[in-house]
Amino acid sequence: MLGYKIRMVNQNEEIIVEKFRQYAKTLTNEGPKIKILKPFEKVAARISTALRQETDELGTKTKDDIFVKIPITMHFQVTDSKKYHYSSENPDAQMKIRINATVKQLASGMDFIELYQTREQLSIQAVDKVGKELQDLYGIKLQDVIVDQPSTTAEAMASFSGVKESERNTKTLINNAAGKKAAQIAEAEGAMEAAILRGKGSAGERTAILDGYADQFNHLTSKGIPAEMVQEMVKLAMINDTIRDAASHGNLIITTTNSNDMLSQIQTIGKAAKFPGANANDDSAKPAPGSKLAP
Repeated sequence: MLGYKIRMVNQNEEIIVEKFRQYAKTLTNEGPKIKILKPFEKVAARISTALRQETDELGTKTKDDIFVKIPITMHFQVTDSKKYHYSSENPDAQMKIRINATVKQLASGMDFIELYQTREQLSIQAVDKVGKELQDLYGIKLQDVIVDQPSTTAEAMASFSGVKESERNTKTLINNAAGKKAAQIAEAEGAMEAAILRGKGSAGERTAILDGYADQFNHLTSKGIPAEMVQEMVKLAMINDTIRDAASHGNLIITTTNSNDMLSQIQTIGKAAKFPGANANDDSAKPAPGSKLAP
């Protein structure tokens, strides 16, 4: 056993062995924990493979020009001891520099309030962006990056709150104006639709009334009454109907029409309608009491 050395490999540990100052092998905890080193072999480093944690505080400026400090916690594990040992004199420090640069780049594109609200997404993005790079360069597997609540000075926070309050007030005014405009449009559209419906209803009513007058006209002219006389009768009937309908709602009606004259005209036309061809003012045209018209 001359020249041979015995080494114990602890749990969650790997040993880098060199021979003539060159990498020779990696001793792991798998199998027997006691390892035998050959002549001229020596332990160059003991590398922990346990899950480790590093913390840092990143200073940066957000998109809305607020200087903040962001606490960062990194959990990582060495998965390639050889690469970890030989890639850099201080791979842990290199890892922190790269993670800080990534988080700073992502945070600088966010507003302060967005940085508060999306810290979890920021953590995921940081791992996705730098995780493979750390694995390839240093043999480090980045488990997660926890971005904690950012902080700033009291003055900056007060300024931020004032800006946000102003933005909220502006947004409220815009929303109120938009709501008022929408209400006015809806009211105008409703009034227009109501006017259209009223117009259609009035048109339908006038059509029905005129159809009724037309039926009366045709009926009376078919009885042999002259068309001019029937027109006068329909005209008087229309005037009378209009006055009646207006007065039926309790309205005060002022008209230049002489009611006695209208009644006299209606009676005259009525007599003529009973005795076509006779003089409406001639009592001789009336049949005697108890008499019958000649066939």
